[in-house]
Amino acid sequence: GELPSINHYGIVMYAIAELGESEMVEKLYGQLLRRGMIPTLPVLQSLLHVYYKSGDLNGCFKHFELFRKYDIRPTPSSYVTMLKVYRNMGNIDGALKMLKQMTDNKVEMWETHFSIIINLCAKTTNYAVAQELFQIMKEHYNIKPSGSSIASLMYVYTESDLPQQSLKLFSEYCGKGKKTKIRENEISIYNKAIEAYIKMGQKDMCELLFQDILKRNLETNSEFYEVMIKYLATTVRDFETAENVLDQLLDHPKLKASSSHFECLMGAYDRISHRDGVFKLYQKMLDRGVQVNSKILYYLIKATFKTKLRTRANLEEAIHLVEDIMKRASDRSLDITF
Repeated sequence: GELPSINHYGIVMYAIAELGESEMVEKLYGQLLRRGMIPTLPVLQSLLHVYYKSGDLNGCFKHFELFRKYDIRPTPSSYVTMLKVYRNMGNIDGALKMLKQMTDNKVEMWETHFSIIINLCAKTTNYAVAQELFQIMKEHYNIKPSGSSIASLMYVYTESDLPQQSLKLFSEYCGKGKKTKIRENEISIYNKAIEAYIKMGQKDMCELLFQDILKRNLETNSEFYEVMIKYLATTVRDFETAENVLDQLLDHPKLKASSSHFECLMGAYDRISHRDGVFKLYQKMLDRGVQVNSKILYYLIKATFKTKLRTRANLEEAIHLVEDIMKRASDRSLDITF
């Protein structure tokens, strides 16, 4: 039949990029170059997306340069990916420089761009920068905040040991005397308010907010399940109900469980030295095809060594487990989230 056109390459490459298959995407990219084709926006977006998806942050920088090389204007979505790269690196200076670059290039600004950088401020507990970004977003760019950016700023406050400031925002946007109606993602603001109350150890206020969510019939998201598991496992210490909530999420028709849901409960089990609980949760992740992260592997390895030391068993099996995890992580046969 006919050879694929550049449009075909763009469609196929993006579909493969969604799977994180960087080698296959690169192979198709090399093929279209050998055929004398000039890359298009979908082709470059695919390259950028697949390297972010596979956790190769250096590859993201390398392929973002291709936009300049081929004189193709990056889209707001391209900048979202690059800001996520800076967020994952914990590089606030790089993210702010990219924000300035977007302004200079007159790129359309989205609330998402600001939410990502505000979230990044939580890593350095730099709430002053987060506050400033929130104000600039509202006043300079005329972006009306939704649950996304409000929750991001609340998160920074809580991580900066200022849960009261987080709850002030909740009161302003979701309290009885709220000034502004939230157009979307209100559940995220409730999630962060509950986390603030968890940090303050105020069990009764957490319960009130859970009741309010049910009463108002707010549409929940996967983060809501994470907050509920955290509340049950750390504040109430009701591990059985926490596991039931996790199982409900795993069987949910629309929402998807991630490593962070397991991490909440696994961390609680680690604190009380419930090693079997850690092993069972890890097995459940494997059975359900949930990606693991570095914290999960930490709890698993710690539980393995602690169990062997307690029973005075030979540590060779535990060491073999670590070696196996490292090998499978390096050759990408272990499903790890980046």
